[in-house]
Amino acid sequence: MVSFIITGHGNFASGLHSSMKLIVGEQPYVFPIDFTEDLSSNDLKVKINNTINDSDANDIIVLCDLAGGTPFNVSALISCEKPEKNMRVLAGANLAMILDVALSKDSLDLDALVEQAKETGISAIAEFKTKQADTEEVSDDEDGI
Repeated sequence: MVSFIITGHGNFASGLHSSMKLIVGEQPYVFPIDFTEDLSSNDLKVKINNTINDSDANDIIVLCDLAGGTPFNVSALISCEKPEKNMRVLAGANLAMILDVALSKDSLDLDALVEQAKETGISAIAEFKTKQADTEEVSDDEDGI
């Protein structure tokens, strides 16, 4: 069994968790932890540690908003401090990644789940472009050759 923590600045985690529940329903072993302006990095560390300690899972994925941000740095530090837990910390979390991890966490091992999460997160990035009509300028002085 793999549990996963969603964390990030502001209400990033609870927002993604709310969207996930709307789309696929409540999922066990999914824990959102917001890093709001009233919390210190130590407060965040305590919340993440408590969540890990309360879970009976040894395999844990932490999905964070930004590499180098406080939620990512705190999670990475905790993963080093808890060698008894098999923790992986990923940055750049998006809703597609969250959905994929939530639905696949019981059928894949941790390494496969992490790779799938990264692939899904990247492939979810898309751009909408309007279709432009092809316009070819024709000069009056062309001889048609």
